[in-house]
Amino acid sequence: VSQSRYGLSNTTGLSNTFIGECSGYNNSTGGENTFIGRCSGLSNTIGFTNTFVGVDAGRSNVSGSSNTFIGYVSGRNNTTGYSNTFVGVQSGYNNTTGYQNTFIGLNTGFFNTTGSCNTFIGTTAGERNTSGSCNTFIGWGAGFCNNSGNSNIFIGNCTGNLNTIGSSNVFIGNSSGKSNTTGTFNIFIGDLSGEANTIGSSNTFIGN
Repeated sequence: VSQSRYGLSNTTGLSNTFIGECSGYNNSTGGENTFIGRCSGLSNTIGFTNTFVGVDAGRSNVSGSSNTFIGYVSGRNNTTGYSNTFVGVQSGYNNTTGYQNTFIGLNTGFFNTTGSCNTFIGTTAGERNTSGSCNTFIGWGAGFCNNSGNSNIFIGNCTGNLNTIGSSNVFIGNSSGKSNTTGTFNIFIGDLSGEANTIGSSNTFIGN
């Protein structure tokens, strides 16, 4: 489609579908993209096999490829990040170069910029993560404050909620490890287990 303001700059791009005002506006050679929604994929030039659905979804994407952004402004600031899946309003909003992330839920991974290989599932899970990588946060508010912590597994509502740079922790159970900030190599299993721990490391707490 290359009429009006849909795919206006398309030159050699093939098999694209652009639906919505200014969608795919700057696409030149990118191919096999689907952009649906006002200004979705607006800045894409050479990125390929992307699916952006929602107003401003993937708006800043330039060369990132194989991304799926579904939801209002999801993946809005992504530029070169690739193989990301963001589903939910404002999910992955600030991601720029982070790759192979999966964010599902309202505001999941909102502040993530360069963090990669993360899985955040649940409303506000990993919302403040910026550069932390290889984390798995599942549950409402899980890993909410995580900034640069790596290789953490938080499963349950509010698990690891205040963790900022703590790494290599496993918290399973609602509010387990909730107050942990910089502690590392901890294993807390059970609702509220290790809830008050802040900087302690190499602990194992099992039981509600």
